[in-house]
Order: sequence, then structure tokens, then C-alpha cells
Amino acid sequence: MKNIFIFTDPHIGLTRTANTSQNSSRAWREKIFQQAMAQVNLYSGAWSVVCGGDVFDKHTNSESAIRQGTELLGEVDVCIAGNHDV
Repeated sequence: MKNIFIFTDPHIGLTRTANTSQNSSRAWREKIFQQAMAQVNLYSGAWSVVCGGDVFDKHTNSESAIRQGTELLGEVDVCIAGNHDV
């Protein structure tokens, strides 16, 4: 029997302006990416890794968000597009 690790909604490139500074928003985006990569790397290898959607936070993304999303998805076996993934 093969085990499957499923995760959803990492929302790479998340931007929030309410109650955050530019620096804290940048740190939050980086932490989200680091946590998503840590989970994917933890279960890669012996597991099948599936992303259930919303890799990105919005329809248009910065180059750095696209780079992070590409790195994350490079470790994923299957990705189902979510409503934010165009």
C-alpha cells in the first residue's frame, strides 16, 4: 500500500496590508514558503505528495513568488489547480 501526503493552500506570494509593515509582510511570505517546503520535504521519497490547490495567493504573481512556487511544485507528484491558480 502506498501512502499519500496531501496538502492544500500554501498561498505562495501572500500579501496582506492590514496591520502589517512591509518588512513583516515580506517575512510572512518567506515563512509560508519555508513551511510548505519543510512539509513537502518531510514526506517526499517514500510518500506520494499531492497539492490540492491554491499554490499561489493570487492570479498574478511576482517573479519571486513564481520561483518559489516552481521550487515547491518540483517536489510534488500531483497538483490539482485551485481557484487562485491560473
